[in-house]
Amino acid sequence: MSFLFRLRLTNPNRGRPALFGTTFYRQQPDPTNPRGHRQSAIVILSETLHCDAARHMSTIIGPAALEHGCLEQILEEAYRVSATWPEPIPGDVVLLPLLGEAASVAIPRPVTQTSGRGKVHPSKQMHDLGEAYAECSRRAVDPPPRRRHRRSRSVHGIIPTCPIPGAPVPAFSFLFSAGDAPPSLTSPISTLQQRHGVTGMDSFMGHLHAKVSRVKAHLAGIWAVFEALLVGKPILVIGQTPPDVGAVVLGLISLIAPAPYGGDYRPYLPIYDKDFDSIFQTMVPASTVVGVTNPLCERWAGSWPVVVRLGGDTKFRIDVNFSPAIQPDPAAIKDAGKCRGLDDVESVVRHHLAVLMDEFLEPFDRYFRPPALNALAPEAFLESPDAPEPFNAAELLASVKKKPTMFRMKKKEWRGLYSAFVDTPTCAALLEVRDAITPHELRTLYRTARINLNAASMADGRDGLGCFSLVNQIKRLLDKVSRVAPGDYELLSALNQHVRTLADIAETRIAGDR
Repeated sequence: MSFLFRLRLTNPNRGRPALFGTTFYRQQPDPTNPRGHRQSAIVILSETLHCDAARHMSTIIGPAALEHGCLEQILEEAYRVSATWPEPIPGDVVLLPLLGEAASVAIPRPVTQTSGRGKVHPSKQMHDLGEAYAECSRRAVDPPPRRRHRRSRSVHGIIPTCPIPGAPVPAFSFLFSAGDAPPSLTSPISTLQQRHGVTGMDSFMGHLHAKVSRVKAHLAGIWAVFEALLVGKPILVIGQTPPDVGAVVLGLISLIAPAPYGGDYRPYLPIYDKDFDSIFQTMVPASTVVGVTNPLCERWAGSWPVVVRLGGDTKFRIDVNFSPAIQPDPAAIKDAGKCRGLDDVESVVRHHLAVLMDEFLEPFDRYFRPPALNALAPEAFLESPDAPEPFNAAELLASVKKKPTMFRMKKKEWRGLYSAFVDTPTCAALLEVRDAITPHELRTLYRTARINLNAASMADGRDGLGCFSLVNQIKRLLDKVSRVAPGDYELLSALNQHVRTLADIAETRIAGDR
């Protein structure tokens, strides 16, 4: 059995609050043991959660280590072989050997979502990496299953998952509009989808252990789960096995994709975990999603706002112990009701929730967009980029004026949803992504603009002295680049050429004025 867990760090390393573990667990009969069986486990720890790839590795390394007993040699061999894996290039299908087995893995290629007329929508240019990453996971672990009906596609990807280790993270170059307008960055949804892998499995509804009709009857609870994730209400998942509760926990937190869930989530929390008492035997902590298998946890379930009980000893159901403001969409439930399989039901639900997240994140757009680069004068690129607009919760709430289009809720409740969201760790995680990527991407954009400057057009309307002023400005930038990035020969060469061009124009104009 292979399952996932999350280990919170007392002293976070480099800002990472937790480590992720993938466990291969085996229990074998042993008459010499007082308990009648022997338990063994191999655990792979990582700073990032690549759930499907890590599970694939654990199912290869775990049995080999437990059967042969030479763990150190096996780990050394696994490390040696993985060091020979090819460079991941988007769009390639690579073969990754590991301990005598090999996995065929597709490196995701960005796929642009277009509008009905074939042009990229300027504010909703989606790159369906979730679909590509899910395909990577399926190819790495199992062959693609045969389906009687084609799975419907959603705007943001059906089921977003984490990339495999080493997969390249797309940059802002994928976020430019492809229309006739000058290049401009798209909505924060695109940015987050590209730069923040959402932890999720291929499908969590398949782990509910319930008939399709039973899941359809309790679909309204998914909207309550969605709201609880946004406003920071805790969610408890109770099941029979660690793999099932782990898959459901990871699947649920990906419902708010592409926003990263910033709360504390535990795919599987055993009763002997050091944090068990603080989570269950005190006031239920906000912004927490926990998966458990111990029946003892039922005694505390009544104090949790949302409890998801997987099928097994009991029937699957979602208990909601608060009054949700977001009402289920009848059209989405009707569409899901026409589906024959759980994967198709999940696709319909995710499609609708992705549209809701698109609308919900719209007010955050201003905090993710850099200055209007196409409106800047060429000489503005000779200076350092301006910092992005600082986040202001009061300004954000004041900007939420119009009534929601896709959300079935009142305008007052709509504003209350944002008021609750800005105080959650998820909102903080959303802004951390912005703070982490924006400075680097702005520098990249400014570098490209500096290389492509038209020195002759910059000199238009300037006399000789004005041109020499630009020369001195570029020389100061050239000196700075020489110190900060001495190996950037392309930029250094371009700036030197700009200096020569402007210097020649300046001398010509000064000579003509004499």
